[in-house]
Amino acid sequence: MRSLMFDILAVLPQKLGAALGVPCSTTVPSDKPDRFATVERTGGPSGPGRDNPYLAVQTWASTEAEAYTLALMAREWLTWCWEAIPEVCSVSVEGTMRFPDPDSRFERYQINVYMVTRP
Repeated sequence: MRSLMFDILAVLPQKLGAALGVPCSTTVPSDKPDRFATVERTGGPSGPGRDNPYLAVQTWASTEAEAYTLALMAREWLTWCWEAIPEVCSVSVEGTMRFPDPDSRFERYQINVYMVTRP
């Protein structure tokens, strides 16, 4: 039986990481590399044959300039990610905000992403 839902978190971290040239996952790695990205679902409605995930994409680096550069690269790639992920029907990329992590030595930027996906 074919699934009625597409799991964006099963695909997006790998594709985004490859596009950025950094590790990317749905959680912060315990052994943090110098630069990495995370993708987290923060909400969004879903129904049979359609999902509308709200995502927080965060870019992490040891300097603000590196984190911001990664964020700009991620924003550009996410705008056109439907070309690499055919299940993505539309994408809205909103906000690129500085979001430093107070518990580590890392700088961080967050991008809010809204998608429509289909199986």
